[in-house]
Amino acid sequence: MTLIEMKRTSIVLIERICATRNVAWFLILLIALALCAPGKLAAQKIPVLPGIPEPPKPLNPIVAPTAPSRPFTPVEKAYQRAIQEELKRQAEAQRQQKEVKTLESELTKLLAEFGPTARYFYTNYFIYIYDTSDAYAKWCSTLVENAANAYLTFARKLKLPIQPIEEPMIVVIFSRKEDYEAYLKKVAGSEIDNAKTKPLGFYSTGANRSVFYDMTGVEKTITEKTNVTKKTTLEEIATAILRRPHAQENLSVVVHEATHQIAYNLGLFDRGSENPAWAIEGLAMLFEPPCGAIKFGGWKPEKDFPINKQRVLEFKAYERSSADARPVRRCVELDRISGEEPCAYPLSWAIFYYLYKHYPKELAYYLYYCRMQTPRTTYSDVERVTEFEYFFGDDWDGMYLQLKVFVESLILQSNGLAEEEANKLARKKYNVPEEEVQEKGKNSKKKAGDKSSN
Repeated sequence: MTLIEMKRTSIVLIERICATRNVAWFLILLIALALCAPGKLAAQKIPVLPGIPEPPKPLNPIVAPTAPSRPFTPVEKAYQRAIQEELKRQAEAQRQQKEVKTLESELTKLLAEFGPTARYFYTNYFIYIYDTSDAYAKWCSTLVENAANAYLTFARKLKLPIQPIEEPMIVVIFSRKEDYEAYLKKVAGSEIDNAKTKPLGFYSTGANRSVFYDMTGVEKTITEKTNVTKKTTLEEIATAILRRPHAQENLSVVVHEATHQIAYNLGLFDRGSENPAWAIEGLAMLFEPPCGAIKFGGWKPEKDFPINKQRVLEFKAYERSSADARPVRRCVELDRISGEEPCAYPLSWAIFYYLYKHYPKELAYYLYYCRMQTPRTTYSDVERVTEFEYFFGDDWDGMYLQLKVFVESLILQSNGLAEEEANKLARKKYNVPEEEVQEKGKNSKKKAGDKSSN
């Protein structure tokens, strides 16, 4: 029976049952349909309508075998290199253009700040603003540039990190002391007003500027022999300047302040953080003594830094007059080195020079460790002492005794004695046996070695 015939038969039966109104027959009909209709329907094949194709079966993707890349020909390689070089050239040109714009902007502000008499020139690292003669500015810039090169040698020797220069370092050179002091007051304010003595030069970490003036008065000379404005070569200029009173002091001030600026900008110290004050000043005093040939301006270390005779005299004067308990610890605790504290400058120099000469590796570990603690907004005297003790030991009295022996040996060496003989006589003067010196050295090296392994 087909589906259509079943439909017709069902309709006839339903009509008859409804006519007789017999409920029993109606129920029988429903049961019959429920039992028979699914089987019959399942047997029927529903035809597929024409014009609608069956969906295609998915095909497996065909993976092509990996073929080796064709090697570049020499012409193609040259072309690729040319592209890379051109990209580098464009990037370098953009960098230089940005630097020029920054430099022009900085120079415009500086010239507006220092007035119509100010002039300028610049080098790889520095911008020099000055109202002196060109000759005097040339001498000062030579000292500053030599200090930068000497610092790079110092940092490489101690294997200290050197970071790239982020902004030009500004050096301001005044002709008149009055203009220098007015600018000093403008920058430092009440800090200078309260000081007993005004500095002969200074470096401002906030403005990133080192500032000094002509202490010799050489440009005021009128004789042909000493008039620096008539000199042309660096050797002639330096000769004329260094004949003047206070010339050696002037030279030391320029190198001292430039060393501060260089050390901060090349990453040894952090301008926005607290640093060990004794190390900041000790490094600058290591650099400041005059040395080198006159043709280099009067300052250029050849092999190593010479003895700072001025600081030797200050240390001996402090040793004779002071009764401070543990002066080395007192110096390390200071958050600022100034002439107000008698031990500040002589001991900062002696500690740094002693460690540089005898324990350069430990000194390098200490400086690197302090640099890695930045940014450090607070740096208590307890922290300063603890860090120093970790690297160099906690025998403060013994350290001071070693410094006295060291400085005494320097005096004897400057008088012509060999280093070994000078050390022997210095130890004898202070009753320090050789075994004690060696033991202290071993302890110090052990501490620094432990720190480096961590």
